[in-house]
Amino acid sequence: MYNYNKIYLILAIVLIFNLFLPILPLFLHIIIGSLSIILAGIAYKSKINNSTDSSEWAIGILFIFALIALIASLFFYFSSLGKLAMIITLFIIFLKTKNYKLSFPKIKFSKKDFLSALYFALAGLLIYFAVSAASADIIKTPWQILSSFYLPLFFLATLILIFSLHKKSSALALIIYFFIFFSVAAFIYKFGYGFDQFVHEATQKYILDFGTITPKPLQYIGLYGINIFLNKTLGIGIEFLNKFLLPISSGILAMAIYSLSKNSLKIKSPIAILGLLLLPLSYFIVTTPQGFANLLLIFFIFLSLSQYKKYFLSLVIFLIHPITGIAAFIYTALLKWKRKKTIAILGVFAIPVAFMLLSIKSSGTLNLHFEFIESFLHYWSLLTFGGFKQNYNFWLDIFYLAQYLFLPSIIILSIWTARKYKKEISQFPLYLFFISTISFFITRVFIDFSYLIDYEQQNYPERIFYISILFIAPYFILAIQKIYSCIERGRTEYKIFFACLFAILLTANFYLTYPRYDDYQNDKGKNVTLWMIDSVNRIKKDAGDNDYVVLTDQTVSATALKINGFKKYYKTPLGEIFYYPIPTGGPLYNEFLNLVYNDVGYRAIENARMLTGTERAYVALPSYWENANKIIEGLKKDMEILYSDENIVILK
Repeated sequence: MYNYNKIYLILAIVLIFNLFLPILPLFLHIIIGSLSIILAGIAYKSKINNSTDSSEWAIGILFIFALIALIASLFFYFSSLGKLAMIITLFIIFLKTKNYKLSFPKIKFSKKDFLSALYFALAGLLIYFAVSAASADIIKTPWQILSSFYLPLFFLATLILIFSLHKKSSALALIIYFFIFFSVAAFIYKFGYGFDQFVHEATQKYILDFGTITPKPLQYIGLYGINIFLNKTLGIGIEFLNKFLLPISSGILAMAIYSLSKNSLKIKSPIAILGLLLLPLSYFIVTTPQGFANLLLIFFIFLSLSQYKKYFLSLVIFLIHPITGIAAFIYTALLKWKRKKTIAILGVFAIPVAFMLLSIKSSGTLNLHFEFIESFLHYWSLLTFGGFKQNYNFWLDIFYLAQYLFLPSIIILSIWTARKYKKEISQFPLYLFFISTISFFITRVFIDFSYLIDYEQQNYPERIFYISILFIAPYFILAIQKIYSCIERGRTEYKIFFACLFAILLTANFYLTYPRYDDYQNDKGKNVTLWMIDSVNRIKKDAGDNDYVVLTDQTVSATALKINGFKKYYKTPLGEIFYYPIPTGGPLYNEFLNLVYNDVGYRAIENARMLTGTERAYVALPSYWENANKIIEGLKKDMEILYSDENIVILK
């Protein structure tokens, strides 16, 4: 036994000292910070159920993350996220974990465990090839720049893992597999993927510098608090955390679910936990509040099936993302209170009412419509990912056929399992699946999101859909365990067939989780590139100390946000407007859309200048816009070219 109190306090004091006098080398900072979090996670878990099993550390770490999010949110709303918040957070963690009898498990290595060694070698290769393929250019899809043997290598690693886990459970193997599954985008996209990530990154950097931000947002702070705490505890930059926190946490989640399910669902092998990766979890490839809230919701659902429950998790989830948080509150109410029917009825309307309030807040009025047939077509499209596609490419036909069948099969199998084994597993997650599904239809049928940009109008109902799927995860895991148990008792060829089929399905969903550019689907998302960074800096240098406004697309705007943060706003009759077209749906972005779609030419630039009161205006038009040449030729009459290459043209 070791003295946990002394060890934790020494680590905490070193971290606090480093806050005021940063002298720790990065590698040592990471080691000390990681040790403090891991030890606190082990201790916190033991306090919940008086367990001395240190293998359940993953459960404790997710609780520590939740505790950090809660404390950080309180500090943010009532004070600021400065050094004092960090010190008090470390102290509260100590109070929640003190007097733990710390012992380290003996690590055993088997010289004969060839399958595990082979799996770890293949996993290492997968990570190496992903790191090597990192690019600072436009990436239509990771599969375009990864080697052609990457997916076969992933399939082989998956197959070896299944055979290895059949023989012996391995926490590290499970964690690494989940990490690889969700980390490809983090490795490939050198500067990050998507748009929201950069907004959150800029906000976190601002809070890191100033302790707060005005006006104080009513959402996302839980995740911001975790990232800022980890930044100060580990010394790791916000950019890195924004890319890798969720992929790393997904591995921790996998281990936590396995630890919980061994008792609550009688799961005997981690193989069943791999079934989680057949769910639509593309939110996990980038660290965003929605993704992290969904991760904690999955944890909360599986935790609720165990002998101990921590209802504060629903508040934490709400502080990270309100949509997922409302679902967590409804679930908590069902678990805790007796009037189940009343709660179910109120729960059905909770999220739609929240969206109605959002509509009033955003547009000044309540926008309603009636789209009954359209809502069912939309649901079916989400369920089947747009329907079956066939282009006579053998493997891609299989992958897209699997995608077409995944969710209908998972839902049917999960509902059947829930009812078949209702004496073995709680029915409350199933109730939430139906409640969330009805909420989707109410929202989709009645609420008009026309105040949002066209391609974002279905975004909110779709989030409800994907949240609803999370509630059937326990039943699906149980179903896989039952299938695996039957096959385990059967003939060897059945086991091999099961392993191969499972590996193919996991490989298919691995491919489908990321942006695609193939004969079946053309994802439109773009990523920040080196030439975008150069373009933003070029405009900044040319403008000097003069006020200026830029008309450009979402990705170049995200680049400006990444480089300069919330540098410049202009006060206008429409409120404060950022000098790049952010957010989408804002007046500046509308002018950019008029420029590229409505052929208004220089009038869009004049409108932007009049709106912001600036004399200088720039247009930065990437060449990937189909009508870029035509627009540029039209603007040349009134503007001069500042810079031009094969990627972008900048006019002023």
